[in-house]
Amino acid sequence: MTTYSGLPITPVEVRNSLAPEDIEDWRKGDISYDTLAAFTRSLVQRREMEKGKVPLHYTERATCKQCGPVWLWFSGTVLGCPWCWNRTAGRPIPRPQSVNCGECSHFERTDHPHLGHCAKGEPEAIAGLWDTDRRWCESYVLRIDTPGQATSKH
Repeated sequence: MTTYSGLPITPVEVRNSLAPEDIEDWRKGDISYDTLAAFTRSLVQRREMEKGKVPLHYTERATCKQCGPVWLWFSGTVLGCPWCWNRTAGRPIPRPQSVNCGECSHFERTDHPHLGHCAKGEPEAIAGLWDTDRRWCESYVLRIDTPGQATSKH
């Protein structure tokens, strides 16, 4: 594979990711090489994140109101994050900490008050998952009971 700027992406892939107006600006010289190189690095990073890989500079534990605990380049709580793209597409989100099954939207409770099953098919015991089980799960999606209000207390 031919690479661009030493990255595992071809010039054609970069061009195909540009909007028509960006291509025109590049042809006119209005987009610098440095800007194009930064755009290319962000494309490669997004591709890796889609596979569930944490970028090297995402070293801080944070909490996204939509995704729950996530890795970011700063700590704190955010309304949305780069991992939201994975969440909406059903892709994995690596977690900086274990998550609680009962707080996940994929947790389907049985007729037992504390047992349930994972709708995503994550491994579980024969009887199922206890709602307070904590585990490392890339399929976890924070359950939202009411609009804008998460059930998690992270």
